[in-house]
Amino acid sequence: KAPVLEVKTDNQVVYQSYFGLNHTLMDFEEGIVGEHVTINGVPLYGKRGIATPGESNATIVTNIMHAYLVPGRNKIQVWGVNAAGIQSNRETRYVFFDTVAVKPNLYILGIGASTYKDKDYNLQYAAKDVNDFVELYENNTTYNKINTRILENENVNLEEIKKGLDFLKEAKVYDHVIVYIAGHGVLDDDLDYFLATHDMDFSNPSKKGLNYGFLEDEIGNLTARTRTIFIDACHSGEIDKSELVVSTQTESEVTTSTSFKRGAGISSSGVEQNNVYELMNVLFSDLRNNSGATIIASAGGNEYAYEGAEWKNGVFTYCILKGLKELTADLDNDGSVQLSELQRYVSKEVSSLTNGLQKPTSRFENTNTDYSFWGE
Repeated sequence: KAPVLEVKTDNQVVYQSYFGLNHTLMDFEEGIVGEHVTINGVPLYGKRGIATPGESNATIVTNIMHAYLVPGRNKIQVWGVNAAGIQSNRETRYVFFDTVAVKPNLYILGIGASTYKDKDYNLQYAAKDVNDFVELYENNTTYNKINTRILENENVNLEEIKKGLDFLKEAKVYDHVIVYIAGHGVLDDDLDYFLATHDMDFSNPSKKGLNYGFLEDEIGNLTARTRTIFIDACHSGEIDKSELVVSTQTESEVTTSTSFKRGAGISSSGVEQNNVYELMNVLFSDLRNNSGATIIASAGGNEYAYEGAEWKNGVFTYCILKGLKELTADLDNDGSVQLSELQRYVSKEVSSLTNGLQKPTSRFENTNTDYSFWGE
């Protein structure tokens, strides 16, 4: 039997950012152990939620959830969980924070590895991709202040990445966070996804590789509500471990004659390389229910990500840079590029330049946080 949630706070307009939502959770059989809160689709307490205050497994929990609101509309959703893992009904309230809009600060963490300790996996443009993207924002006037941190090549290691993620924790509720990652993606023997660090053992990614689950947790716990992640790596599309979707891919000519594939495939000797495409469609963990971020991935779960001299970047990054610099991603010609416009533009352009071999995926478009990504 599911717990019961009653919210005692009504929809309203407020003039202060700090807000309290009064609610009661009841479960007389299993007891309440935790609750989850999202604001505009972003989890307030990360993917695991927060333990209920007071007595463990309490049958009745009355709580006032306090949180900082962003200017404008705040869609607040709350639900509880009992000791059996069963969720209560979800209740939604809309609270409008009436205040003068201010320019947010922007925090960018760029992670790009072109060189690796195992030189067989070296790339040409991954580090350049990250630098080019960050450089694009140097004179952007959309934000109050732009804060950047770039990790490239030898500095793409777990210690420095953790420091970079700590840097993102400086962002406030109304600030924007962008994480831009370029390099290799790989599965280990347990079919967990890793982003390759400079010193990763490609035959055993769990040693020094960036575990995607760890990245997921860190992004989910940020204070900033507007979070965007770009992944220009092989096998970066959505995969669900609960299903197995069989797919095939026929290799054909890519536009440029000097292109390279990003992605080391899978390290397991027990899985044939021909089956990597199939596995990647089902095994990549999805951030959509956890971090509240919008993720734009360079390739579908069964595809490689390409880079080449013709673009002087990964093709995914090339299209992003072109779309923003030249405003070709401004699909409605209003002088600015919405994040949703960039998603649609990049998907179409990358597919065209690679003759359909690479098709970017937007694994979660958080419609609550679609915003002007570039321009006015």
